[in-house]
Amino acid sequence: MYNRGCFGINNILKLNKEFMRIKNMGWVRTVVNGSAGVGLTFEYLLGKEFDNEGLPDYEGIEIKARRCYTKSLINLFNGNPNSKEKVAQYLVNNYGYLDYIYKSCNVLSAEVDTLEKRKAGKNYKFILKVFRKGRRVGLWIYDSDDNIMDGTTVYWTFDYLKEKLETKLKLLAVVVASRKFVDGIEYFHYVTIRYYQLKKFETFISLIEKGIISICIKISVYRRGDKIGMIDDKGISFRIKYEDLDKLFTRIKIEKDTYR
Repeated sequence: MYNRGCFGINNILKLNKEFMRIKNMGWVRTVVNGSAGVGLTFEYLLGKEFDNEGLPDYEGIEIKARRCYTKSLINLFNGNPNSKEKVAQYLVNNYGYLDYIYKSCNVLSAEVDTLEKRKAGKNYKFILKVFRKGRRVGLWIYDSDDNIMDGTTVYWTFDYLKEKLETKLKLLAVVVASRKFVDGIEYFHYVTIRYYQLKKFETFISLIEKGIISICIKISVYRRGDKIGMIDDKGISFRIKYEDLDKLFTRIKIEKDTYR
């Protein structure tokens, strides 16, 4: 049975009905190539137009779609640091490395947590630090000899993170799809769904401290279109492993739970 204390249960039941309709369609062709296809195709089948407003996807419920057996982390939300700097430009200019195709452009890719300094590019190390008294999470940057380079420019206040989290993720649905390729084109069969309710914000901060929630920095270069050769800033995303979702959320089970 569903959790009767959960708000928005009618919307969950409405989404579940839509999920069963999509599941019964069987195999459907992706609407876009690449890693985003599994999520965008599901949203298309829901009748939802693509947007990037930072709001839940469907009737107050954030939807995360993923392929079966993938080991990729779940992006909870993108969070722009509170610093006044243009962060992408600042990071790639000071700590990035040359793109392997556009050798006049710097790029930067790093997965960062609080457990240890993680290598970023050739010469730097990044780590997250939680400052409870200052109520912020900061990105600290070191050189290869462990000399501190920056610990003040890139940070997120607790108030900002709380607003992002509670605006987007009070309710979460995780959809899992089987996949196959026909003549080089990807097809999905959406087979299972799980529903979750967000725990307290303190839990989120505690999981960052434990290294269970990390951030992903991905700043690359556009390789086609009108912006070719320009910075492609995909933002800084807060991420968690699929198997750790129960640490941040409470599972909601409904009468006909569609996840075995």
